[in-house]
Amino acid sequence: MGSKSKVKGSATKVVGSLAVTEMSKEFDAKFEDVRLTRRAKKLGTALSDKPHLSLPKLLDSAGLEGAYRLLNHDDVHWRTLHEPHHVQTLLRCTAADAPVLILHDTTECTLARYSSERMRDGMVSASSRTQGMLLHASIAVSGGDVPVPLGTLRTQPFVHAKHANAAGDETVAFWQAEGGLFANEMQRWFQGVTETQAHMDDLGVAAVHVADCECDSYGLLTAMATRSISFIVRCDGTRNLERGEMREVGIATIALGERGDLRQERQVKAHPTRSARYAKVRMWAGPVTFNGALARSNGSWSPDPWEEQPRKITMNLVEVEEIDAPQGEPPVRWLLLTTLPVDTAARALQVVQFYRRRWIIEEFFKALKTGCGLQKRQMDTASTMLNMMALLLPVAWRLLALRTIGEQQPDAPWSAILTPIEFDVLLARNNGRSRSPRYQLARDATAAQVLAAVARLGGHIARNGRPGWQALYAGWEQLSRLVEGAMLMKAIQRRRR
Repeated sequence: MGSKSKVKGSATKVVGSLAVTEMSKEFDAKFEDVRLTRRAKKLGTALSDKPHLSLPKLLDSAGLEGAYRLLNHDDVHWRTLHEPHHVQTLLRCTAADAPVLILHDTTECTLARYSSERMRDGMVSASSRTQGMLLHASIAVSGGDVPVPLGTLRTQPFVHAKHANAAGDETVAFWQAEGGLFANEMQRWFQGVTETQAHMDDLGVAAVHVADCECDSYGLLTAMATRSISFIVRCDGTRNLERGEMREVGIATIALGERGDLRQERQVKAHPTRSARYAKVRMWAGPVTFNGALARSNGSWSPDPWEEQPRKITMNLVEVEEIDAPQGEPPVRWLLLTTLPVDTAARALQVVQFYRRRWIIEEFFKALKTGCGLQKRQMDTASTMLNMMALLLPVAWRLLALRTIGEQQPDAPWSAILTPIEFDVLLARNNGRSRSPRYQLARDATAAQVLAAVARLGGHIARNGRPGWQALYAGWEQLSRLVEGAMLMKAIQRRRR
């Protein structure tokens, strides 16, 4: 690794400008009707500016009519809307520190039902009061010292087959057409890994796929290993592994991200919630072997029923166990299966550090669902909801990247986060309210200082530690309203002259 300044410079090069004007590239979808292209870019950049607002509050009457025409148009599909962001993400991957980490996970998207009788077309019931879908995503993160989010490489919305069948034939047909019904849902993981790996191969970019216990399938792991796909997968602690010569490789202190409840289905993802903290851990590393089913008829899932599945597979394991966990907090214990070498303490620690970045995809889901308000959008059909989701994916990436810059690149200039008028308004508001020199903003304020000021605007108290998404979004909302008021005042003053 190079110096810290080199790392920061590389991260800045990868992210580039996050100004709303530059974000228009993320929404430059190409339609035969150029009016649809213009509407997609206009709506996407407007959402980037104020992601917390509903469409009626975000747009004037003409803009609102154009937005609904776009979202409901027969020629508009969410994959076309997502394609520009996908292309920009690939460009950022080529400029990122190798290897690029590709994080995979699934989240539940639920919306309140209009009534017990009325359902949104194409949506399935999640409970007696909610309906929705699931979203499987694959996002890219740089592998250097600064974990810069690069964007979404692949998304696959889907529903459980039993819920689709209960909703009727039209709903089943819709999700079949969207690729959102699986004979075996392990297929979504395989598709996410292989399709994103194909993009990395085309670009000549080294990649490592990172996933949690849901990806711990003998069939999936063997499929990735036999295809020479590099991965780090957290293993189920109950799996019977034949351990080779495991050796203790040292003690380290690692940062743990906050983990909240992202899904209602606790039987699917039962990991306990956790506050962000530092953990002191002991690590062991070495080769392990585990066996497949003896009878082919009882074999694990395979992406190809005719593919010969190995009877056993050997790879590396890094075991992590927390020492002296805080009272009331369950100690961390990770069993990390990987194809990466773990023959030295440094390499074993790198596997742990790469896996630790898996929490970034959970932050991404929070940005999408909380910061962008995906679950509050009042769309009447699943197709319009998916179109809105496609426009919000790059917005969620931008929000996550903004916070990453503020936290991981604290010395970056304020212009990496805010436009000039946003900074001027924040400066006036912050310095007018704060009497303490400690919280005053200067004209050459850094990204970290700006992020802290935005969080204070949202009600965050510094002694409470790292600001959460709700405080940050409340701050962004307040700042957006102040900016809107300042621009209105300028317009009034111009008319009076």
